[in-house]
Amino acid sequence: MKNLVFLNGSQIENEYGHFGYEDEPRDGLYLAFLRDLLVNGGLENSLLFTSDSVGSRRDLGSLRGVLQTANFQTGAEDQFSMLKVLQPNRPLMVTEFWSGWFDYWLADYHSVWNVEDFASTLEYILEQNSSVNFYMFIGGTNFGFLAGSQIITSYDYGAPLSEAGDYTEKYSRLVEIFSRYNPLQGVGEYCNPLQGVGEYCNPLQGVGEYCNPLQGVVDNPVAPPQREKAAYGAFPITEMLPFTSLVSQAPETLVSEDGPVNMEALNTNEGNGQSFGYVLYSTDVILQTPQSELIIRGHVRDMAQVLVDGALHTLPYEALNDASAFGFWDGRDKNLTLPGTGALSHVEILVENLGRINFGAAHNFVTKKGLWEGDILVDRQRVVNWTITPLEFKSDFVNGLTGWEEFTESVKVPTVYRSTVTLSTPLLDTFLDMRNWNKGVVFVNGFNIGRYWSLGPQRTLYVPAPLLVEGENQITVFEQYTAAGEVVFIDTPILS
Repeated sequence: MKNLVFLNGSQIENEYGHFGYEDEPRDGLYLAFLRDLLVNGGLENSLLFTSDSVGSRRDLGSLRGVLQTANFQTGAEDQFSMLKVLQPNRPLMVTEFWSGWFDYWLADYHSVWNVEDFASTLEYILEQNSSVNFYMFIGGTNFGFLAGSQIITSYDYGAPLSEAGDYTEKYSRLVEIFSRYNPLQGVGEYCNPLQGVGEYCNPLQGVGEYCNPLQGVVDNPVAPPQREKAAYGAFPITEMLPFTSLVSQAPETLVSEDGPVNMEALNTNEGNGQSFGYVLYSTDVILQTPQSELIIRGHVRDMAQVLVDGALHTLPYEALNDASAFGFWDGRDKNLTLPGTGALSHVEILVENLGRINFGAAHNFVTKKGLWEGDILVDRQRVVNWTITPLEFKSDFVNGLTGWEEFTESVKVPTVYRSTVTLSTPLLDTFLDMRNWNKGVVFVNGFNIGRYWSLGPQRTLYVPAPLLVEGENQITVFEQYTAAGEVVFIDTPILS
């Protein structure tokens, strides 16, 4: 690993103090194993460290002899005080200085940390002669299905540089503060001590005129120009692919004769199971007349839509209480009334994986997705025979879809829609405005740029210029409820 490490510093674990319960000791053998793994991998001369919220976790998650560092946004005084108690006379370091925060779906606003509070906390950190690393310095994007549980696609985070790399007021304040703590700032004028012609200077000995060979190079580098954004405008939806056609083209279909199976346990992806996307459970069953009852024991992981003979019988999420209703993540042992004819009906349950938890106590990591917590009952009878279809929406699958029909209007069932967007150079970053759509995921030339949801807070999706091509671009949208008649590109993000 040594040749792959840029600097001589390696983190053993991150926030391991939270992986446990109250003051119960954490697994020191595990931490020692990680330390030895790094040392034996060629990093024996590296500065090894752990990081945690030491104000509350204290030395939980740490390893004797290894530097402890802190993660925090506010309360810097308490964090540093605890570090000094736990390891006196050792250097201070903030491994994660949280410059903002991430956003959750269904929140009322985009999380923003006040610039003045950010600046004053950063100044305090530097006053303590502490090293500091930003989380985040530049925002990012949860492309694909990679967002954590209930976290939105944008990871703008309110960082000094935005999701699209744009300068912010935080960035300006950061530059100003760092300029006052830069040991190279204003030292001499640029000269070349190796030139050997003219006046000799040695910045290490003080002989002759003091000079800094890096002056003008590291002090105030010229900032790159702000990246231009494009408002390409509106393009009509021209094609649509019915749900039945989408499902028929899925790469694999599996069968269970003992009830539903969670996506991770499916025999797909060379035996590794399904990690992301949607999974469809379908069966043929007689529905009692005039009404039939569907019961899902346990919870849905994480959101379910029910179709009977191709018609959708579940409603989109609209209010806070819906989280505990049928088909949503907090609902347990919920039932749904279905129309019954007394004849054999085709019942489909489309389940969406809304992301996994990667922080906290051990039980939070049990995040199997799909239907698996209990039986599925139709009219109080357990249904055991299911056809299970993974819908992972990989790029090759999206680009290879066939059977497109002419778009006339939105249909009220999960459907794939497509628009052809013709662009000329220069190709610029842009934002896809999804305010007139409901819920789903978008692909730009087969690349999954992430989820959208009308309930926000995020209403646009970032489209970096490298995803676009000169000429025809295919914009493919899997909409789970109702679609708009066009896709619209604007030059400004809407995150709240």
